[in-house]
Amino acid sequence: MANRNPYKARLAKALRNAPGDLDAVKRRTFGVLCLAYDEIATAEDTDQRRKAMLAYAQAAGVYLRLYEVAELEPRLQALEAAMQSGKDRP
Repeated sequence: MANRNPYKARLAKALRNAPGDLDAVKRRTFGVLCLAYDEIATAEDTDQRRKAMLAYAQAAGVYLRLYEVAELEPRLQALEAAMQSGKDRP
C-alpha cells in the first residue's frame, strides 16, 4: 500500500533521529584542534605544515562558534525565566 502523504512520512523519518550532544561535539572539535596543533609542530615539509595550519584555523572557528552557543543558551534561558517571573519589571 502506497503512503498517502509522503511529506508526513519524510518528516517523521527526519524527527526520528536523536538531536546531537553539544558537549560531545565540543570535545571532538577540541580533539581535532589538538591533533592539528601537534601536526603543525611535527610537520616535515612546508605543504604539510600549511595544511595543518588551515585545519587548525578551521577547527578553531568551529570551536569558537560552539563555545558561543554553549555559553549563550543558558544565559538566554535564564533571561526568559526572569522575564516570565517578572523580576526585571520595576
